[in-house]
Amino acid sequence: MSLMSLTVILPTLNKTIIKSPQLYSPLNVIEWIGMIDLFRGPQTIQKSQFLIAAAKVYGLSKEDSTLAVNGFWQPVYPLTSLLPPTYKFCHLRSLFISLSYNEDKMIKAIEEYRPTLMLLSPQDSMDGAADFISMVEKTNLYNKVGEVPKNLKIDRGYLSGTIYRLKDFK
Repeated sequence: MSLMSLTVILPTLNKTIIKSPQLYSPLNVIEWIGMIDLFRGPQTIQKSQFLIAAAKVYGLSKEDSTLAVNGFWQPVYPLTSLLPPTYKFCHLRSLFISLSYNEDKMIKAIEEYRPTLMLLSPQDSMDGAADFISMVEKTNLYNKVGEVPKNLKIDRGYLSGTIYRLKDFK
């Protein structure tokens, strides 16, 4: 057991914790204790692509808004407290696959369920190379209202996305 600790656990700790660029000091912890809403504080938001996206989506929403995402953006649901208009819209790629990669059916589904906001990722191009941005624009129901640009210096910064909102949003 001791030998395993020296050969497996110690190098892993050293690599993932000690040399991590995200290692925080006791001053950071003291600062976090004083924050009323930890996940929406500006100091925290700027460190995570998911939190940046969630803050933008949340700022564009209302209490009764709905959200649909593709790519790897599912963590934005709990961070914004927004849900899809129906369970089928929890991940657009899965819906598209269930519709046999039929763009016309996907467009009709978007028109029928009309999520208030959509966070679309250009990285989601496997399994049929779905162009969700093109499909959403073909509905003529949405305006592009925001961008989440790549930022390789933060957590999950390789992700990027475009935010669309219903034109008749009030």
